[in-house]
Amino acid sequence: MHLFATETEGVRISHVGRRSTHLLVWLKFAFSISILTRLGELPNVSFSSKARLRVGKYCLRERADAIYESGEAAMIIKLGFLLILMVLMASAQDSLPEGFELWTAASLTQMENTLKSEAASNPHHISVKRLADFPNDTFMLSRREADGVVEWHETQADVFFVQSGTATLVVGGKMVGGDMVEPHEKRNGTIEGGVRKQLSAGDIVRIPARVPHQILLDGSKGFTYFVIKLKGY
Repeated sequence: MHLFATETEGVRISHVGRRSTHLLVWLKFAFSISILTRLGELPNVSFSSKARLRVGKYCLRERADAIYESGEAAMIIKLGFLLILMVLMASAQDSLPEGFELWTAASLTQMENTLKSEAASNPHHISVKRLADFPNDTFMLSRREADGVVEWHETQADVFFVQSGTATLVVGGKMVGGDMVEPHEKRNGTIEGGVRKQLSAGDIVRIPARVPHQILLDGSKGFTYFVIKLKGY
């Protein structure tokens, strides 16, 4: 494979004896600080239609042979493969579809530790982090260190993934004395005739729209759960 040709003081080098030397020379130029700092001195650097780079007296046959025979060769090849790997990884990240989200177990644990500190200083002993909001769903991580109020969502269903702690979920029945705090959302009051369900780490629960519900800690020190709000009901 012919990578490039050079001209130095009227002597044209179109083929170096070992073609692999072409690659080593190219990589040497790519990763050499000394070359990068001297690019401004090159007399006539240009690309022809056949992609031949003219680098003047800075590329000699002796230099190419020295690179090939020296211990720099292995390091240069490794750096070249590293550069290729970085480009491939960047391309893979750029190809993720719009709207894709990933929250790893490690990232959720880190966020939970932050929420614990915030909940401890919050007057209502709760902290919520909104992770993403899309037209059809919203994702949040919530930490409670005290009982929650009664909630009622007219147009949204709730899905809870319990991350840590224990709690009692009161669900169903009738909401009494609730306040319309924003469009389609009621808070406060009490629940009459609801069912109590125990929740612990690893549990998943879905609460339909227009169903009152409340989280009670019942002596638990804290309760962390991942929330998905499904819109459009």
